[in-house]
Amino acid sequence: MSGVIVRAALRKSLSRIRHVTVVRPADARGLVADVYRQAERDFGMLAPPVALHS
Repeated sequence: MSGVIVRAALRKSLSRIRHVTVVRPADARGLVADVYRQAERDFGMLAPPVALHS
């Protein structure tokens, strides 16, 4: 259950990044999608700092 809450909070936090265009997980392709998958596998979530550098 806590995983669902964390994912929801992280999705919301991505909308707070304003000065760059973030590649949303659903839109990620190629290398960005690979990095997102690896970050989720390694850390259990896609943290906003990782998405910020997408």
